[in-house]
Amino acid sequence: MKTQSKILFYTLALFALQSCKTQQFLTSETRGNAAELINTDSSYEHTIAIDDKISVSIWNHSEYSLGSVYTAHNANESYSKWILVDKNGNIPLAEIGTVSIAGLTCIKVKTKLESLYGEKLVDPIISVRVLNREFTILGEVTQPGNYLLEKERNSITEMIGKANGFTTYSNLKEVQLIRNDTSYLLDFTKIHQNVLHRINIQSGDVIVVPEKRAKRININAPTMIAFSSTITAIVLVISILSQP
Repeated sequence: MKTQSKILFYTLALFALQSCKTQQFLTSETRGNAAELINTDSSYEHTIAIDDKISVSIWNHSEYSLGSVYTAHNANESYSKWILVDKNGNIPLAEIGTVSIAGLTCIKVKTKLESLYGEKLVDPIISVRVLNREFTILGEVTQPGNYLLEKERNSITEMIGKANGFTTYSNLKEVQLIRNDTSYLLDFTKIHQNVLHRINIQSGDVIVVPEKRAKRININAPTMIAFSSTITAIVLVISILSQP
């Protein structure tokens, strides 16, 4: 009887360990210090790259604009015009031709275009936006997926809010921010809220919120109970049959 009990014990223990495995989405071998995020983000500006979607708005000159924010037709990407930065880092614009903008921030492109259009227009007022800045959030949030970064500064707490927040099974001690193949581990139970507001999400960032071990146990509980009942019945039959 002792042998059968040991078999039951070890079988259930193995099953429980398998159930406790946490779900893994992405990992990075390169580890970064979370303090680096605050120092970097304080001066961060998006740098325009190949394949970025750009809108250019010129006050009172919609004929030159691509998705003007200065008319009744605002720059919502779904309805306005935009242009793609080509493989050489250029965009073609009305009246001034091809302009190289890759590697520049929106502010620098704005200054450049105001200078170029200033030769044709009087004191042009220009706005430049990147329409495809996105980040990804995976794991234990209410609505995981890809989200647009509509502002220049987007704190990690705001972006988790975009995904409608954490779930009951979110492991807040091991939230991961992956940026440029470097992984930053964030413990939301220890980092002060003011510090979290200073960590801004950049285009291309991935936030991974792992699950608590308890989730696997709760999900597999009905199976474990049924399995243990079956094993118990088998052990009982074996013990009866083994009696002299």
